[in-house]
Amino acid sequence: MRSAVLGAGVTGLVIARELAKRGDEVVVYEAAPSVAGLVMSHEIAGTPLEAFYHHIFTHERHIRDLIDELGLHDRLEWLPSSVGIFHTDADGTGRVWPFTNPRDLLTFAPVKLRDRIRMGAASVLAPYLSDWRKLDDVPAGEWITKTMGRSAYEEIWEPMLRVKWSEVHDRLPAAWVWARLAQRAKSRDTRDMGEKLGYMRGGFKQLYDALAADLHARGVKVEVATPVRRILTRAGVVAGVETDSGAESFDRVVSTLPVPVFSSLLDALPPDYKARLDAFEYMWVVCVILTLDRGIQPIYWLNVADRTIPFGAFIEHTNLLPVSDYGGNHVVYLGRYFPPPSYSAEAAALATGDLHDIAGEWIRHIARINPEFDPSWVTSVAPFRTQYAAPLVQLGQGKRRLPFATPVDGLWLATMAQIYPDDRGQSEGVRLGLDCVRTMAASARGR
Repeated sequence: MRSAVLGAGVTGLVIARELAKRGDEVVVYEAAPSVAGLVMSHEIAGTPLEAFYHHIFTHERHIRDLIDELGLHDRLEWLPSSVGIFHTDADGTGRVWPFTNPRDLLTFAPVKLRDRIRMGAASVLAPYLSDWRKLDDVPAGEWITKTMGRSAYEEIWEPMLRVKWSEVHDRLPAAWVWARLAQRAKSRDTRDMGEKLGYMRGGFKQLYDALAADLHARGVKVEVATPVRRILTRAGVVAGVETDSGAESFDRVVSTLPVPVFSSLLDALPPDYKARLDAFEYMWVVCVILTLDRGIQPIYWLNVADRTIPFGAFIEHTNLLPVSDYGGNHVVYLGRYFPPPSYSAEAAALATGDLHDIAGEWIRHIARINPEFDPSWVTSVAPFRTQYAAPLVQLGQGKRRLPFATPVDGLWLATMAQIYPDDRGQSEGVRLGLDCVRTMAASARGR
């Protein structure tokens, strides 16, 4: 069977690999000049670093298995992480609070003691608290307030959700928050409740280079810088794809593209299915990578619970990895998700504004986190932006999940919009690809 895979992110590459193992002749089409999708890399002092921050949790077995299969297990290291919150008091005083273990939570004075205890219990017991389906129609704010207390919501969760989800934060389902808590709980060391995170020394680019080499060895063609312009169908059956080079016939097409892009490639779809596709929206993200001649603060992942600061995540990468990996440079990510430009003037400005102007404005706010900061500490600035960073999830999202099979015979869909309530991540992308291929195989056996 001849199969086309659209998109060379982790899901597309895994699908291509699995289909090739089963004997298919496979061609992968990727619009970008290289493979990896959202794990695209930028270099610092000759070392690849992801443009959009990535790491691995200890329980994420699918990506760990893939790394092992490709012979890269010795490059994956498990490193002690640290988490914190930048919180601003009513008088405008800002402070970095460590938030790595239960002891840190118990000392977080802005939240009432009773609510601190409730929040700690919820963070540890999250995987056992509920079935996520029961939380799909429950607003996150309502569930957090009921489970952890009003002060926990007002002082921690509401500012963080607002900066990540902007105008849609009040429509966020509790299932999404529950899944984030469960993810963190599974990654903690039960002995000291500390967290370890996995990272491939030298960057995840080596994983995607190894995947591409593995595909080449299996006879898979990977066509980069080759966007698909149309998915061809004939009488309700997939016929192939069309690129700038012309049309090519395939027995099967698997799209891993964002749902709106996938929908735009098809001329005719049943109206009800087209309406389901059109209901999906995506969050954008701006991510600014800074190199500095000194560190800013001691925590790896700092959540910003302050509505006046324009970024929501301050990730000091070299508090997880040594500066020696990056030529002695300290490396910081500043990140901000936001909804489509139609939602607000702020979203439109972030989507269309000059990235270096945005980065300059963000850098100015670092002095809120460390009053001693001076912009002269910054030695380089690399800003990135993408339109399809993560699905915009809203109440009832679970009921809108799409199946792998589409109404077009031989056309399949595997995209991060289908992993809810989990969030986008490399391991979820691997799992999605494996599940899609298994579903395709079962469908073929059932004929």
